[in-house]
Amino acid sequence: AASQPLPVRDNALWSEMVKARQPLFIESLEQDARIPYRQWLLAQGVQSLLLVPMVLGSEAVGWFSIGNTESVRYDPEALQLAQALAQQATIAVQLTRLADQGQKAAILQERNRIAREIHDTLAQGFTGVLIQLEAAKSILTQEPEEATAHIIQARDLARESLSEARRSVHALRPQALEDSNLPSALARLVEQMTSGTPVEAHFQIQGTPRFLPPEIEHDLLRIGTEALTNVLK
Repeated sequence: AASQPLPVRDNALWSEMVKARQPLFIESLEQDARIPYRQWLLAQGVQSLLLVPMVLGSEAVGWFSIGNTESVRYDPEALQLAQALAQQATIAVQLTRLADQGQKAAILQERNRIAREIHDTLAQGFTGVLIQLEAAKSILTQEPEEATAHIIQARDLARESLSEARRSVHALRPQALEDSNLPSALARLVEQMTSGTPVEAHFQIQGTPRFLPPEIEHDLLRIGTEALTNVLK
């Protein structure tokens, strides 16, 4: 009926219905100017109007209106039916709200996951790339072959970071754990990140390695990556 939403503060009927929480009957639209879209209703031939508040708990979320082309009164059964229809509409509003809240919660959860992945994978990978490039820059003129090795190492780290970024989007298991077990992935991580740096790192296994739940292996690999990155920084 209205081309734009109607602010409730500008509507006297709204306050009246919220207070009464009961259906409100407008017997003659011609004689009652409280309806904000009265002229539109009259143009449609509507003469009388029944307004039923849509109540959700302690909140009034809107009203359900039934127009009639005649000035008629509604008997108790008709009023009960109108209230039942209004209740169904209210339930639909609530379900829509809950669905919207669930979608927002899912979006927030996914954003948090991506933020963690960026911190745990991409940021650490880029740090490794920068360290290798800085090492290459410092010896580029004196030891070009060793500088080239650093550049190659930086390229490999960049490729792995790109692969991890793609996998993060799909929430898959880290590439290092897809290709090998956790000890091998950690050993390779130590070698890659410390190669050509002043930091000397040794990887040692005590006991017999055994498989762990994927989420635990994932976390341990990320902890190892961050620890090495912090040392190198």
